[in-house]
Amino acid sequence: MRTHIPSRAIREAAYEAGVDQGELGALVAHIEGRERPYAQNAVSQWYSGRVDLPPQRVFAIERALGLRPGVLSVRAGYIPADGQATSIELALAADADLTASQREDVAALVEVLRQRTRTRRG
Repeated sequence: MRTHIPSRAIREAAYEAGVDQGELGALVAHIEGRERPYAQNAVSQWYSGRVDLPPQRVFAIERALGLRPGVLSVRAGYIPADGQATSIELALAADADLTASQREDVAALVEVLRQRTRTRRG
């Protein structure tokens, strides 16, 4: 069974963070303790959803992009090891009536609302 990786959410989070594919590959590699960064074409595959990402990579992407644990990983079916997902993300992950695409859309909307709140609070 193929795990749904929130590729669109990864692309959008990277864009919002101002991180290009080369930078993301380097950041994730550093977090994972790799000597060499991931090549741009590897990151491009993450963005397209053409590859299954192991949980550790999804967690590293969250960290590299400054996201709270669970923002991406819960949508991929992984519970973050270094934090707890919020109740909204857990509810979405558990809702069998939503498609993977619908879960991704709702979670992305929630994240936009959270970002707006953080911006307003300064």
